[in-house]
Amino acid sequence: MRGEYYVIGSPKRIAVLDVQYADHLLALGLSPAGSVGLGNAVLHFPQTIRAGLQNTELLGTYEYPDLLAVERLSPDLIICTEVHEPHYEQLSRIAPVLMFKRNENWQTILTLFGELTGKREEAKRIITDYHRRTTLLSEELARVLAGKSVALIRPLDSLVRVHSASHRTGAVLYHDLGLPVPLFVADTSDTAYHISVDRLPAVHASHYFLLSHELMQEGISATEQRVWGMLDTVERQHIHTVDAATWIGCYGPTGINGIVDQIAQALLA
Repeated sequence: MRGEYYVIGSPKRIAVLDVQYADHLLALGLSPAGSVGLGNAVLHFPQTIRAGLQNTELLGTYEYPDLLAVERLSPDLIICTEVHEPHYEQLSRIAPVLMFKRNENWQTILTLFGELTGKREEAKRIITDYHRRTTLLSEELARVLAGKSVALIRPLDSLVRVHSASHRTGAVLYHDLGLPVPLFVADTSDTAYHISVDRLPAVHASHYFLLSHELMQEGISATEQRVWGMLDTVERQHIHTVDAATWIGCYGPTGINGIVDQIAQALLA
């Protein structure tokens, strides 16, 4: 979206201001020199990539990057998203900056990172393996879910967000794995639809993946409690609670494959 970087040689010290980019680098066998984490009061990283960040400097959080820590790091390159637009000029004085759209397809970003770091073949292999895996799994899931539908819901302050196939995580469920879409969100003109908790039964899904903020908020929200109360006993047996921060924020190869793992475990158990 902004910035340019002339690749004479692969950058050695890359600072990333979104966890998904740390995931991309680790998947290519590289480690970012510095990375932001998840959370506000308590900084943390997804379990799937934590071990690979032992030698990575902490740079605050995605929403609140520590610009002084970025400066002390002296990176060769900084990678950020449009959320960091207010910091762009200050970041540009530290090192070259590349700004990507946060919701860009992860396979596009991985391919670009492969070009940037000299890891083209590794990027191609990761993407090929993912397509092979999801194709096989979609066939297995189609047999299990015949006549059933799957909803992706996220309780907010007073509403419930029901995601469509246009949402990047929804695309994993409905495009990559071919899961049946509830008629309620068959329209893909928007990434999600907001409804009151009372209207949740109208979604009429057989399975619900509930994006919970329990880990971030250190407890289940009142809206999430109402969601559980609204769905009847039979439907409750098919609510699969997953961590919203990792399903929504950790949009790299490891994170996406982790989502696929959880879907397979929930629906094929």
